[in-house]
Order: sequence, then structure tokens, then C-alpha cells
Amino acid sequence: LIPLTANDGETLAGGLNPALLKIDKRLYVSSEGRPYWDGPGKWLPMEETGYLSEQELQLPYTKKSTLLKERAYSWIKSHPKEVAYLTGRKLLYMWGLYPFWNDATKSLLGNLPLLLLICAALLSLWINRQALSELALFWTLPFFSSAVCLISWGSWRFRMPADLGLIVLAATLLAN
Repeated sequence: LIPLTANDGETLAGGLNPALLKIDKRLYVSSEGRPYWDGPGKWLPMEETGYLSEQELQLPYTKKSTLLKERAYSWIKSHPKEVAYLTGRKLLYMWGLYPFWNDATKSLLGNLPLLLLICAALLSLWINRQALSELALFWTLPFFSSAVCLISWGSWRFRMPADLGLIVLAATLLAN
């Protein structure tokens, strides 16, 4: 494994915590007028996870991160159903399936084209199944991106490497 970050406790705790289960789905509008939401599948800052007390929030970052990691692991081990639910929501959010309909722009220009791209890539893999090893660089990108999502949260930004792989796989349909 190659360490990609030093904020492991904050990252893990932000995406897997009991506070996310208490949020059904909160909708907001940014100062620029952009709608956004939070809830299961998203990420909470360390002060909102419920893992740290007010006193502990005053500790140095490395100590807070250690506490967050310990408490998140403890919660993960003792709440497997809740962790599975949050993990599923993260993956569904990252892959454009949850929430499918936020507004017309995001759904019609984001989620729907992504689903069509996924279908085209899967069809391409089926048609080109004899060349799976040659295409491995492209079909493994969605798995890698999904793994990143599992330890953080379901942001579409983490899916960007996978998008490249899906685009190349879909483009191979044209070569057949």
C-alpha cells in the first residue's frame, strides 16, 4: 500500500459516523445559488461526527486524528449494518445513483449520461471479454475509485479516474 494521506482518522471518521445516520437529507443553497445536500453518503467535518468532545477539539491535529481513527474503528466494528448502509450510500452517490434526482441539470447532464457511459463500458467489456487483460488498465480504474470512496466519501471527484476508464472502454465499442 502507498500512503496517500496523513489525515486518515479525519477522513475515515468523516464518512463513517453515527451522526450521518441522523441526517435524512439536508438541502442547502450556496451563496452562489448552487444547490447541495448532505446526509448518508456524504462526509462530515470532525467537529460534527460526534466522536470528539469540545475539549478534545482543542487538541493538536495529530492527536485529534488519532482519537478519530480509534473511535471510528470502534464504531465500525460494533455497527456493521450501519457501516454497510453508509458504505452503500457512498458508492451509490459516487456512481450517480443516489440521489438520482437532485435537480434537472444535475440529473440530466450528470447522472443520466454517467449511467449511459457505465452501460456502454459494460457492454464493451462483454463484447471484448477475450481482451480483458489488455483492457485491465481501464476496467480496474472503477474498482480503484470505488475503494477510495469506501475509505472517504462518495464524491464524484474521486470517480474522475474511473470516468477515464469508462470513456475508453465505451470508445472501444466504436472499434468493433
